[in-house]
Amino acid sequence: MTHHNTIFTSDFHLTELETDEYRWSIFPWLVKRIEHYQVDYLFILGDLTHRKDEHSARLVHRIHQSLALLAKTRLKLTILLKGNHDYDKEERIPYFGYLHRGYRGKVMYLSTPSPIGLFQKRYLFLPHTRNWPWSNAM
Repeated sequence: MTHHNTIFTSDFHLTELETDEYRWSIFPWLVKRIEHYQVDYLFILGDLTHRKDEHSARLVHRIHQSLALLAKTRLKLTILLKGNHDYDKEERIPYFGYLHRGYRGKVMYLSTPSPIGLFQKRYLFLPHTRNWPWSNAM
């Protein structure tokens, strides 16, 4: 069986506020760890941003640059799950849905339950939602 090094993380809560600037240091830190530990997969399990919507162009551009930096590493894939801070209304298309386009096919943004085959197994990724089919049954 092939061995894959993996990093799991979440809750970056990125903003453009000066008081939150330290949060952006996660990206250079991840790049160093990815190279040092020869990481193949990165999972960001929700809450990429702090505000749910109406992100400034500056913030979106900076997120794009940071994800592009990760895509230039040895990573095979980065999977981002929609968190409760990554959208405002369930019926709207998730703001970061565009992330699956580009980054040399090395970034996936999941906003709906998604079974994915990794490491010769199938995993079910469950992004945040307020409307699970069984939520009304309780």
